[in-house]
Amino acid sequence: MKGLLSLVLIFCFSTIIAQDEKNFGFAKGSQFISGAVGYKSSSKPDNSTLKTFTFQPRYAYFVNDFIAIGLSAGIGTETYKNTTGNKITDNNSYTIDAFGRYYLLPGNKFSVFAELGLGYGHLKNHINNSSSNGINAHFSPGLSYFIARNFALEASIGLLSYDRINASYNESTKEEDFQIGIDFGNINLGLLFTF
Repeated sequence: MKGLLSLVLIFCFSTIIAQDEKNFGFAKGSQFISGAVGYKSSSKPDNSTLKTFTFQPRYAYFVNDFIAIGLSAGIGTETYKNTTGNKITDNNSYTIDAFGRYYLLPGNKFSVFAELGLGYGHLKNHINNSSSNGINAHFSPGLSYFIARNFALEASIGLLSYDRINASYNESTKEEDFQIGIDFGNINLGLLFTF
């Protein structure tokens, strides 16, 4: 039984490796764009409402066949109104992130990558006129699979991250957060366009 399982695994792996069909995959000089956009609106039975919006495009360039470097920038808003319609939360935020990826099988239809990134974020609270700034460092492994010549599906999971936040309304307020481990609630799925 072990021999049969080994043969099946070898066949599957060799099939994946052999999938370097007509121009699938990445190579030196390749570029890709991807990102995230989201809107959420929810109303509670007590007539309170929450609305959020996020937009975060990403761009990367392959400096060689295996390594891509890129930038990501994002904006976001969050508004919460209580039962009487008064704003309790009114936040605007922006982020910028530099990242690098190493691809294990870049010229194939299927590839594994590891991403390392460093980012900065700023949040402005318009209710109490306060703000906070933070830095983030993260490491996340992922998978990429080409569904067409210029489009690939990707999935990544947050494995290791560090956050540090400073609030302007109280200089002594500093918050640090370090996470390590596989968090299946932090799986990111996406579509990227390569050219």
